Amino acid sequence: AVVSTQSTGWGRYFHGTCKVFEEVTGKDASCVVSIATNLPLGGGLSSSASLTVAVFSLLEQLHDLKVDPIEKVKACKRVENEFCDVPCGIMDQFICTLGEEGKALYINCANNEFQPVPFSDEALCVVVIDTTVKHDLAAGEYADRKNTCEAVAKALDVPSLADVS
Repeated sequence: AVVSTQSTGWGRYFHGTCKVFEEVTGKDASCVVSIATNLPLGGGLSSSASLTVAVFSLLEQLHDLKVDPIEKVKACKRVENEFCDVPCGIMDQFICTLGEEGKALYINCANNEFQPVPFSDEALCVVVIDTTVKHDLAAGEYADRKNTCEAVAKALDVPSLADVS
């Protein structure tokens, strides 16, 4: 497939996903698609991870194959990191790939273990509100937090803050 190196904006997510899909599977990712969403873009609701996982899933269906879910999660994170210059973590890709209705998802980012957790208490209600405040991981907030956590872990002489009790 021809992957544009001059894509801008959301096109980088699509083209990057096609390129990474080809590298992961060895399959051609050439396709013409139309994408529509009602998810607020840049609203902090995993819109970029949703797009990469949706495109990757579409390509899996077109080729009648199923990539290991953890490999899919890693591939979609790679798209954001390498093609979109977004220094994101892996949680959004995890929930977009492995989320289940009526369940939360426990994720251990240190070792990529995960476990769906029932979340069906009638006394609880999750409310999502579009505040129209834009969220931009590429602007550096995530990278700043990650660097701070790594510095604290180093000062405590542990590989990760997950190792601190």
